[in-house]
Amino acid sequence: MTVQGGRDNNGANVIQQGWRDTRQQRWRLEQTGGDYYRIVSVDNGKCLDVTENGRQDGANIQLWDYASQANQQWRFKR
Repeated sequence: MTVQGGRDNNGANVIQQGWRDTRQQRWRLEQTGGDYYRIVSVDNGKCLDVTENGRQDGANIQLWDYASQANQQWRFKR
């Protein structure tokens, strides 16, 4: 997963891409509470964000400043 075009602005599109060992492909998890995390870009500190709080299949994922919103919190299940 990478930031399309290496952009770092709010609204920059995040896409699936093969590993190329770039900073735009590096992410860290930060716990937000309970079993939820935000996924933060190592490159610019912005978070993965579901565009316009979309819940439907195929909803777009973008970069955005952390805003403590549900569309920026992620839970992982086995």
